[in-house]
Amino acid sequence: MKISISQIKTAHASIAKRAGQYILWIKEDFESDSLPLGNMFENWLITGKDNDELLKWVVDLDKFNENYQNLKHNTKGLEVPVWEYQKKIEGELFGLPYVWYIDIFNDDCIYEIKTVSKVISVEWDYPNMRSWLSYMDEYKLQMRAYMKTTWVKKAKIIAIGKFLYKDERSDHKIIDIDWSDELDQEMTRKFTPTVDKMKDLYNRFGMVI
Repeated sequence: MKISISQIKTAHASIAKRAGQYILWIKEDFESDSLPLGNMFENWLITGKDNDELLKWVVDLDKFNENYQNLKHNTKGLEVPVWEYQKKIEGELFGLPYVWYIDIFNDDCIYEIKTVSKVISVEWDYPNMRSWLSYMDEYKLQMRAYMKTTWVKKAKIIAIGKFLYKDERSDHKIIDIDWSDELDQEMTRKFTPTVDKMKDLYNRFGMVI
């Protein structure tokens, strides 16, 4: 059994939804361009190039292009250090194996790129309706896994908005997350019960993800 951050977030919101998605293979009943948008923007931010191959997965091309151009605009004044892009890491998360890819990795800091509707209006510590976790809990869970696996003790979330303001201000924010025993203990306390439910689910149904 392998585990991922997205699996934990889904199970934390609803273990029944987790069972439906990964045992009964029930898919969401709506389509979203969030994944191709995030991937294409991240590629542009790192390489300076547009990966048009990703457009074949886009549902609403007009809205996609609007958001994509807004994201580009909102990087003004933002410096993104590039050392190693999409670094593959393998390790253990709550005692289970996992494989993940770090957006930007160097020897002393991990960088993760996140796109949001409006950086200025995000309530970082307030639970969102998708996972019933705050953005900060989601970010800390992910960065805790990365830092624990790589032994790099500093991480930065690069949050960039999709909205274009009339005054054309640049909408982005850098969030620092540093390793500490308190962070490790907090994430263990919050998410061990969720992972235990996942283990029980897989053991009962004999599923290997």
